Amino acid sequence: MIQLVYDWIGPEGPWPNGQSLTYFTDPASYTRSQYSVANSPHPYNLESHRHNFTYPKLVPALEKLGIPYVQRPITDFEGPAIYEITPLMKPDQWLDEGFMYVSELALKYQRAGQLAFVINDIYEGYSNQQHNFYRRLHDEIHCRSLNPAGIFYVSLNSAAGSSYDEWCEQHNVTDRINIVTIYIFESYIKTASTLKDCHYILLNRTPTPIRQALVYELWRRNLLQYGVVSMPSPDNISDERFDPANVEFFGFDSSQWNEFIAALPFVVDTDQFEQQNCSGQDILDAYSRAIYSVIIEQTYDATDCIKFTEKTFRAINGRCIPLYFNAVNVYDKFNELGYRAVDFSYSSEMNVNDRLHAFVDAIEQLCQIDINQLSDATSEIADHNIANIRDRDRTALLNEMQKIMDFVNA
Repeated sequence: MIQLVYDWIGPEGPWPNGQSLTYFTDPASYTRSQYSVANSPHPYNLESHRHNFTYPKLVPALEKLGIPYVQRPITDFEGPAIYEITPLMKPDQWLDEGFMYVSELALKYQRAGQLAFVINDIYEGYSNQQHNFYRRLHDEIHCRSLNPAGIFYVSLNSAAGSSYDEWCEQHNVTDRINIVTIYIFESYIKTASTLKDCHYILLNRTPTPIRQALVYELWRRNLLQYGVVSMPSPDNISDERFDPANVEFFGFDSSQWNEFIAALPFVVDTDQFEQQNCSGQDILDAYSRAIYSVIIEQTYDATDCIKFTEKTFRAINGRCIPLYFNAVNVYDKFNELGYRAVDFSYSSEMNVNDRLHAFVDAIEQLCQIDINQLSDATSEIADHNIANIRDRDRTALLNEMQKIMDFVNA
């Protein structure tokens, strides 16, 4: 039985360990309230301030593997156990506070080898080179006299392990933390076999600058007719601002920007982007129609962060071939997992603008191929990837989770 330990457990479940409530409440409320059984708890309605991202993320992994667990307050557990720290912000931003809001009891038990601190970034992964994540984390560990062997950083960054090994060698670090790579979305989902009727699918719920530039250029070249494409309009709720400068930044001609904006939104499942169900059946059906899935990750300019998110595994289950605009040489990591794709020459281009232009050219070339011919040419790869995801489902997750379970079962 795996024990998941929390500083505070309320009527709706545990409040996230190590989470500053300044993200949810005003400073005065936070000053009046200490949400921990270990730190003089103050009665307060926490649930109204709970954020979706702060729910425990290990629970879905344990449940998928059928591993029994129990949630216990830190004042009532028998170690070794797991103390999950789930940053609401990106880990590099979280480290500005580090373990400041972790209870003294938790720090004490971690030093004694009774708690595994799991820094859970299971839905994301970020570049160490851009954020100095490893140095800052080790500084925090040293400052608080924590046990590195009992700290596990969990992410879906395929390059995290190798980049951490390289960093440790460069800085002569021998007391290392544990890197755990989990692709939480890697699950086989049986989908109905559908006749492929479009060349590609490109879904964009969040109109980041590079996605604006890509969709604009595909629209300008009249290539949207070959794909299933979504893109909100400036009227939809979003943190991103539509701006022709985003197109110009990547070296595209923005002279038709106003016409492009007038044509938005492009919709697939609903025109209410804030109400989209990104895992709904309509979306899965849309994937099954396409031959290629155009996948853009925001770490496209990183060399030490390669993420395989829900976009990759939805594509595989829909018998789509991933077409990545991701970190350089993303296909090498993809192949290491046993999957196959068509690696275009653009993927090794270091200059981001040159790579994006070559990427659009590659999509245009695919769109010029007869749909039936393209489907026949890629069906073997699609079959292989379906077989591989079935083989890896649960097995790959268990192999990585075993690193944590070996600590708590020792």
